[in-house]
Amino acid sequence: MTGVLRLGMTALETIGGSNSGMGMLPATPAGILSRHYAEGEKLTYHMTGSNQEWRYAIDANGTAKKDAGGKFYEEYEWSGMISDGAAYALPEASQKFRQKLSLEPDVSLSVPDLSHVDAKIIGPITDLLTIYSDLWLANKMGNFFQGGRSFLFQERHGKFVGGRKLRITGARLN
Repeated sequence: MTGVLRLGMTALETIGGSNSGMGMLPATPAGILSRHYAEGEKLTYHMTGSNQEWRYAIDANGTAKKDAGGKFYEEYEWSGMISDGAAYALPEASQKFRQKLSLEPDVSLSVPDLSHVDAKIIGPITDLLTIYSDLWLANKMGNFFQGGRSFLFQERHGKFVGGRKLRITGARLN
């Protein structure tokens, strides 16, 4: 059965890993997509989505932190889930789950252990990871130092969802 996944995300308040292959890209100067971290700063995303007939909303509440090496990351907890118009109480394991993300150019992202979270929040968790991965890669490639630019990334070895090309278009960031 095929369906369409629609995702909306609102950044209510924003600030202004592992050694994977992506982490081997050379460092680039900060572009318009870079994040300027302040330790302790609070971040909130409100996500809404629909997958076939199922509709949901959920909040990701985060805090900017520093690791032992002095690198910034964001730690998110998930709450306030609405599933098909009704409040949905997340199980305790999902309430305790923390997602770590970063837009630091020399910190690589990785997929968290999702084996203990409720299946209903796996989509939002991986959607937020995908958004951060796209921003991290676009910033790492150094193509966005001014608004209004676009860049076409053509994959040679793998396949993106739906094809072999990924177009990243610069947007006005506040």
